[in-house]
Amino acid sequence: MLAKKSLRNEVERFRRQFGDQPTQALGSVLPATELQEMVGEEVGSFRERIYPPLTTLGLFIGQALSPDGACQDAVARRLGERTSQGQAACSLNSEPYCKARKRLPLELIRRLALNVGKKLEQDSSPDWKWRGRSIKLMDGTTISMPDTENNQAAYPQSGVQQAGLGFPLAMLVAVISLSAGAVLDWASGLCRGKHTGEQALFRQLMPQLDFGDIILADRYHCNSFTAALLVERGADPVTRQHQRRITGFRRGRRPGKRDRWVGRIRPKRTARMDARIYASMPGRLSMRETEIGGRILVTTLTNAGKSKWTCAPSRREWEWIFCAHKRHR
Repeated sequence: MLAKKSLRNEVERFRRQFGDQPTQALGSVLPATELQEMVGEEVGSFRERIYPPLTTLGLFIGQALSPDGACQDAVARRLGERTSQGQAACSLNSEPYCKARKRLPLELIRRLALNVGKKLEQDSSPDWKWRGRSIKLMDGTTISMPDTENNQAAYPQSGVQQAGLGFPLAMLVAVISLSAGAVLDWASGLCRGKHTGEQALFRQLMPQLDFGDIILADRYHCNSFTAALLVERGADPVTRQHQRRITGFRRGRRPGKRDRWVGRIRPKRTARMDARIYASMPGRLSMRETEIGGRILVTTLTNAGKSKWTCAPSRREWEWIFCAHKRHR
């Protein structure tokens, strides 16, 4: 209970920081030199007016965090900031701020978000890691957009609705740090069509994973292909058993009760899978299945040795991972 209250207080302080001093708030997250370097690379030259890029971005973040969420509120906060610094007052007209917000390059926002996530992950407490290995959550969702012609052309609506009656939908997949709670990377795409599913987008993010990462995902990703690709990068998945797979603990090597090691044979290649990637996957993959808290977890952490990189979790560590998985879902 105290941890949740402390977290709420931290979030509230963060929101107030962007609300009171939107320009200085970004500087407290990343070094000023790093911010200016990214602005110079992505924006180029600009005039120091009322809404320069970093100021506009700080106001935009504060607007997203504000319960009001109106552009007029962001402009009022900019007016208050200039007044407190002894500068000339600006107009309460929100049009200049909206134009400045449209000029913000998307790549600048992406780079800032990724750098903040990376910094938070590096500064996170070692207690939130398992034997020195980072645990990262992976999940996907769909997002809807305004029903405009451009959005409909780029992002088709759901196939279960009649044409013109639904909103454009996009698929979004993100990798999140368990220790810091920050988004480390993300990928987006269409909700329909070839190479547009959640697993396809996750494969785009795999090159950004680090050696030794443990990936916590839902049972949609409990398949041999995803596990083999993660093992190839030196990472290990932990997922729930897929609902269509029947798990019997009478077969296979059993290191404990309701616990076994199994070898999964590589499935047949699907039409959507690249032949080169399929050929590089192992013909047989060793995995471990164990029941914790009434749920069956599956992982490639199977080695019983003492190496912190390859050993399988103990019963107590399984319960720790299960609690993290439960919070994730």
